[in-house]
Amino acid sequence: MGGITMKQQYDSYRTSGIDWIGDIPSHWSVSKLKYHIYIDSGDYISKDEISDDNTIPVFGGGEQIGYAAKSNVSGNTIIIGRVGARCGCVTPIIQQAWATDNSLICIPKKNFKFLYYLLLAANLNKLNESNAQPLITSTKVKNLIIGMPPLVEQEAIAAWLDEKCEEIDAAIAKVDREIELIEELKQSEISRVVTRGLNPDAHLRPSGIDWIGNIPSHWKVCKLNRILDGIQDGTHATLQRVDDGYPLLSAKNVFEDGIHISENESCISTLDYNEIISNGYPKKGDIALCCVATIGRGCIYPFDYHLAFQRSVTFLRINSHYSNSFILYYLRSVSAKAQFDTYAKTSAQSGVYMGDLKRFFICLPPLPEQQAIADYLDKKCAEIDGLKAKLTKKRETLTELRQSIISEVVTGKRKVI
Repeated sequence: MGGITMKQQYDSYRTSGIDWIGDIPSHWSVSKLKYHIYIDSGDYISKDEISDDNTIPVFGGGEQIGYAAKSNVSGNTIIIGRVGARCGCVTPIIQQAWATDNSLICIPKKNFKFLYYLLLAANLNKLNESNAQPLITSTKVKNLIIGMPPLVEQEAIAAWLDEKCEEIDAAIAKVDREIELIEELKQSEISRVVTRGLNPDAHLRPSGIDWIGNIPSHWKVCKLNRILDGIQDGTHATLQRVDDGYPLLSAKNVFEDGIHISENESCISTLDYNEIISNGYPKKGDIALCCVATIGRGCIYPFDYHLAFQRSVTFLRINSHYSNSFILYYLRSVSAKAQFDTYAKTSAQSGVYMGDLKRFFICLPPLPEQQAIADYLDKKCAEIDGLKAKLTKKRETLTELRQSIISEVVTGKRKVI
């Protein structure tokens, strides 16, 4: 990415009076964004109108959520996330699309690409007007004060940024592919070991189950229900939220490395919490398994105390004659994924629930071999995750570099023409 680190400044600067910009080149003007764009809210579209059978992309708050048969924006348009997690997200549109009512539609009056880069640098999420649900209004965006170079300079800056961002995006795409390959390696190793074992010379026999294939001759196959001491999902009730209480968690809190709890979890009353945990779930050592959304993602429940969960998480209590770590690794395998996919497709609510899980076929070596396999995979997966962490850090650095370059150029801190 030659040339990115070189930095040249303009001959003279003046105070812009804009906190997020600071000084600007002396010949740049200062004005409100509304003089450079047309802005309006997106439009409601029903779920029935969104289908992969259609061809026009639908954007909800800046994130594509499907396809429609109609459009409300055309090319050279900028969509800004108006509400929720995508609040302030900036997405360029170069073809027909539909922007939902979670979006603001911005049409630049002149240079589309420069305004797009400028809005990326502006960190629009700071315009959020709500503490509960993030929200920005068109009035706030229109009244954003910006520094503007002459049109010819805007075009030159946009062209330069197109070239540099393309280089960085290519580098990010390469890292993404490396991360994808590492994930595939991890998945492949887990799948191989939990169905074939650690001995490459082991004699194999047909398991009799298409999802599993051949297994070592001394292993057995059974349904998951045979090795459970218990199974329980989270609450099915619709509960009132309170400001000060116990967090009510869901599948979004369950990851391979444990239970993630943020400071902004919705809470329920002590009475509701006690009702949910009165059945004794979850307990330390249970497998916490996502049964909707990220179906099949799971971890060993790590806490000595109970937490309250919604029905999107199911807890498996493995009999002490079996290794819960081995079973968890098996549930991450290709053969388990095939079963998750099959049951999810047959479920009216697009999930895999307790009745489905009990029917899962699993293959089982003797307990000492289960423990040896789990120990091996702990070590192997830690090595792979370490490589992934380095690549993820590299990706973050590239993303920060991209944002930094955009910000420096569109605010006049770096001269590129």
